[in-house]
Amino acid sequence: MEDVNGKQMDAILKAIPWRCFHCDFITNDPEEARAHFGDVDDASEFTPICKWWSNMDEPERRSQFQSLIEELNGEREETGCMNMRIEDLEHQVEGQVAAMHSYKPFRECHSIYEIFCLYDSMEGRALAAQERERELVEAVNDAGFKVMLTDDGKTFLKLDVAQIGVPQG
Repeated sequence: MEDVNGKQMDAILKAIPWRCFHCDFITNDPEEARAHFGDVDDASEFTPICKWWSNMDEPERRSQFQSLIEELNGEREETGCMNMRIEDLEHQVEGQVAAMHSYKPFRECHSIYEIFCLYDSMEGRALAAQERERELVEAVNDAGFKVMLTDDGKTFLKLDVAQIGVPQG
């Protein structure tokens, strides 16, 4: 029930316009209200713009306005730098996506997570194959054969004829 009351209260507050009793400024827009009344609804810091702006003389207003313009320009410059950094990061991501799709097993992957899962599966299969190879080598050696590795990395079997009693000659 509290949630419904909270939603109802929000709807009521949105329907009621803000009105400044100093200058009779009226708005239903929260952003305009924030600009006029400030971000903080605190009695010690609550001074609407109309109140402190009207208490300034012309040079103070110009100075305040100039400092606000400088602050805005600084924010714009920072935003521009951030936008350039975002574009750079997007370009890096596009390069990484192209690189991951250049590897045939990953061409069907649409995310890093899918690549991780596929790679994890591939790694598991490789580990299982290594274990099967070890067991096979052990079984072949027990049967009297020797497993040899060639220079090109290929494996072949060699029969140890002395061990199985085949006459040499």
